[in-house]
Amino acid sequence: MVLKKLLQLFGVAKKKDSKKKGKSIDPLWQGVVPQPTVNVLASNSFLDPCSSGAGTVLSLQNHEPECSSIISTMIDTIHGSENDDYKLFRNFDVVQDFSDHHYAKTSPGKSTKDWAKTIQNEWKLLQRDLPDSIYVRVYEDRIDLMRAAIVGPAGTPYHDGLFFFDFHFPPAYPRCPPKVHYHSGGLHLNPILFGSGYVCLSLFSTWWGSGYDRWSKSNSTMLQVLVSLQGLVLNDKPLFTGGAELSRK
Repeated sequence: MVLKKLLQLFGVAKKKDSKKKGKSIDPLWQGVVPQPTVNVLASNSFLDPCSSGAGTVLSLQNHEPECSSIISTMIDTIHGSENDDYKLFRNFDVVQDFSDHHYAKTSPGKSTKDWAKTIQNEWKLLQRDLPDSIYVRVYEDRIDLMRAAIVGPAGTPYHDGLFFFDFHFPPAYPRCPPKVHYHSGGLHLNPILFGSGYVCLSLFSTWWGSGYDRWSKSNSTMLQVLVSLQGLVLNDKPLFTGGAELSRK
């Protein structure tokens, strides 16, 4: 049962409803915390948020998917060696169900064409340049929402752990940073990531900073945010990361 739950968390288990678009990623507190890292880079397509209805599908360069030997062994054990469902799990994907998103009940607000175009550009950048160890899901009917699963870097206390973040793009985006919630499961594992889900980081204007440490409407991107969370927050010396933030709470 634990292995089946693990595979469901990574979106490789067989599901009853095959009509849903994409494969979602569940927040950490809803299932078993997986330990191995999955390196998957498959061909992707995404929905143009500026379009209506089903939207315009844009195709980018295809890549040959990879999978760690540990996950492959688990898949072979449960589904047999000929099962290729894991290859469908993409680093970037569009899904439909946003009901468990932290900001699901937050009003999207009054959107503009420039706002939608900015998010579209964010999607393109993420689809093209996401590292193998970061997974992003955006939502077909709520382009103001985004979820990311970040794999803890090797050589750190967070090695191969999964860390889930929910984002909301307010109507003023990108003049102001996105809102963020960390799915902590009630655990305070880092001076910057609080058990309440609060993320104390200058990129989100939730802590002081200057220059490139703060959000810039001209230069900051969601790719920068995700890479910063992985490289600067989930690092090998967490107690020396944001000591002031720890004392603040």
